[in-house]
Amino acid sequence: MPLEPGKTSALVKEEPKSIVVLGVDHALNHSYAVWGDPSYIHESMLVSYFSVYPNKNVNANTPAGINAFANNRLNWKVYVKDEAGNIVDTFNVENELEIHLKWTPDADLPDGTYTISADVSNKQGFKVSTSPQTVTVVQK
Repeated sequence: MPLEPGKTSALVKEEPKSIVVLGVDHALNHSYAVWGDPSYIHESMLVSYFSVYPNKNVNANTPAGINAFANNRLNWKVYVKDEAGNIVDTFNVENELEIHLKWTPDADLPDGTYTISADVSNKQGFKVSTSPQTVTVVQK
């Protein structure tokens, strides 16, 4: 239940499962705080776009492009994982609104299906994870 402008409190009829507070300043910087049930935390609270393309037949000649945009400057930790969930590669990008990366699989990485996702956090320490994007590696 959103508060009306100028209001600082609200009376509810039952105990809430969670409270989510969103702050937005005049420069449209966003900040969140969540108390209670973490299921309300969604990647869109910090990341407005996360994509991997191409995502088929990725290899040294056709690297996967990783592109993402955020509402604020974030610290990004991008993970490439195999089908068993083992990390095969990582990228760290700090204090950026957007990322544009290329992932080229190592020559000895076996053909198969991998996922690429990111854990991101803002300067207040609020964290979200993006939904994993599937990539098929076919070494030539």
